[in-house]
Amino acid sequence: MGVKRFVTVADYYIRTLGGRALRLPVGGWGSCPNRGPSREGGCLYCDARGSGTDILQMDLPIEAQIAGYVRTGKRYVLYFQPYTATHGDWAPVAGAVEAGLGHPQIVGLAIGTRPDCLDPRAWDWLEGLHRRTHLELEMGLQTASDATLAFLNRGHTAADFAAAARRAGALGLRVVAHVILGLPGEGEAEGRATAAFLNGLPIHGVKVHPLHIMKSSPMAALYGIGRMAEGGERFSAPGAPDLAVLTRERYISLLSAFLEDLREDIVLYRLTGSRRSTDFLGPRWLREKTKNLNRIRAALKEKGIEL
Repeated sequence: MGVKRFVTVADYYIRTLGGRALRLPVGGWGSCPNRGPSREGGCLYCDARGSGTDILQMDLPIEAQIAGYVRTGKRYVLYFQPYTATHGDWAPVAGAVEAGLGHPQIVGLAIGTRPDCLDPRAWDWLEGLHRRTHLELEMGLQTASDATLAFLNRGHTAADFAAAARRAGALGLRVVAHVILGLPGEGEAEGRATAAFLNGLPIHGVKVHPLHIMKSSPMAALYGIGRMAEGGERFSAPGAPDLAVLTRERYISLLSAFLEDLREDIVLYRLTGSRRSTDFLGPRWLREKTKNLNRIRAALKEKGIEL
């Protein structure tokens, strides 16, 4: 077996945007179909803030969010991260996008959405943005298992994701798929199946991270998790698959298997996650981002996977 080489998002930006660019997360617009009356509670793993980064100041206008983040001489891809930008009345999102594009240090956009929140108006809007700037469409899949998607209360199927990805590909849009490893009831086989599923679609990039527990999530309530988990704990709930909190070693094993089966031309946008908020309940080792990335890179290199 030969060496497998992936391109990371940092290298991809250097090649396509003419130099280094950072991602700048913003939020405060958009909403979520999973928090309405028909699907009350949201996705099982999602926290009260819509799974955005802990540094977001969503009560501020976009100009203030950008000003608080940018540094002189740096360039940024503006990432509309939490909730779903194209759900419901997304006119405020469109207005924020226009304001963001007017900033001289913004060189591209990343729009977070879901496969069930892309109506004809949204596609027209996204296609227009694609013609004007570097655009990435971040779309949640999490797993290719319909049974797990239903358990997670995602509100869409793997086929829904595939249809949206193909539509995006036909328009030339760059789709970045989100995947969670270590979901309840899932292991290496399910991760490999998700990689194979993505391989058959026009996917530009992928974000992978381990399942983590947030205090405000329905998952924490379902499994009765009320304090910090170290990794390795196992929780049960009636009628639900067991939740095995990932250790660092187990996550690296799952990630390695996923990447072994993933198409080599898919750009790696994320290999792990990191949360520091008081809402975070583990696994605790996710707070050690640099250590985790170093361990991941070393383990992947041993398996013939280079970044």
